[in-house]
Amino acid sequence: MTHGAPAMAEDLLVVRGITKRFGPTLALDNVSASFRAGEVHALMGENGAGKSTLGKTIAGLHRPDAGTVTIAGRTLEPGSIDDAFDAGVRIVHQELAQCPNLTVAENLCLHDLPSRFGLVEKRSMCARAERLLADLEPSIDVRAPLGSLSKPRGRSCRSPARWTTAPAGAGRGTARG
Repeated sequence: MTHGAPAMAEDLLVVRGITKRFGPTLALDNVSASFRAGEVHALMGENGAGKSTLGKTIAGLHRPDAGTVTIAGRTLEPGSIDDAFDAGVRIVHQELAQCPNLTVAENLCLHDLPSRFGLVEKRSMCARAERLLADLEPSIDVRAPLGSLSKPRGRSCRSPARWTTAPAGAGRGTARG
């Protein structure tokens, strides 16, 4: 290495040799890619190209038939949503399911409800939701049922849900309450 040369950043996410079949259909065939912290990527392709399948495999929603997913040097358990979530993986689905009968805060914290002694800590949950919405829609009442919001305001509550935690080195701090 010469003086003045930029240091090479380590890969944060590595997908290696991922293969996934659904019956006779080969959805992913030996897919490999790597991503560094701070990079922005777009996954593009025609319908049926495997974009959603790859995302769901990384997030642990699909168990690959072959290959590995590694985050910050740690290989994830194949098909484990909890392992991927604990590593900071979040996926925003095209058709994001929301629960209109639950509050905004409950929807934003649904997969990671703050609790103590087995009970949901509503104050912490609301504080976390308010932090998540602070820059996007600070006027939304996080205690209101999601279904009581207008459609555009309800959609504002989708993206922040993925920001509740991120893996070390991912460039985003935690917003855990």
